[in-house]
Amino acid sequence: MKNMKTFRTLAINTAMRTTQIALIEGDKIIKEKAWESANNEAERLLPEIAKLTKGFEGIDKIIVVKGPGSFTGIRIGVVVANTIAYLKKIKIYTVNTFDFIRAKYGFPEKLPLVLYAGRSEVYVINDSSSLESKSDPITLKVEDIGEIKEAFGEILKEQKKYFKKTKLLKSKKTFGQTIIALRKDDMEVCDMAQPLYIKQPGICSTLSQRQ
Repeated sequence: MKNMKTFRTLAINTAMRTTQIALIEGDKIIKEKAWESANNEAERLLPEIAKLTKGFEGIDKIIVVKGPGSFTGIRIGVVVANTIAYLKKIKIYTVNTFDFIRAKYGFPEKLPLVLYAGRSEVYVINDSSSLESKSDPITLKVEDIGEIKEAFGEILKEQKKYFKKTKLLKSKKTFGQTIIALRKDDMEVCDMAQPLYIKQPGICSTLSQRQ
């Protein structure tokens, strides 16, 4: 047992308002970093990962949050993950944003999951099923959200006024802790990650809703 290798994982999340990276060995977080997403992610992400991993050394696998979320952010995160995986000849594990949030909040059962879908809309899933199941997310205008007694997820500060009657669960899990909490079935292994979009990016109406 002493000779069994402990895998070192690089985790990347650029799908949300906060960019998050972590280096994990087994169930131990070696180091993690998070910062408010800006328009310079294409320039900042790779150097930050290089510093975190000391030159990309010793990485055995990559986990990347593939979306939905910020169109530009997802694209950058997936491209960086694919590039590192190609150069290191390692596998990528992808997780969609909804299953990532479920892990962050401890997999609540029978509670709506809400996720911002831009400033004026939110995604809503009415149970704890996976994104690929029959309970796919619906997109609602925030003013049409109605009365939800209790929910979990991530919304914008300016959207909270529409959730005044909703008890929103809180989570203290860090990014690294959330990655460790992911279940095997939440992730898909691949040689090259593909971003997951639900809404069509406004800059290109010809893109399919899911790629």
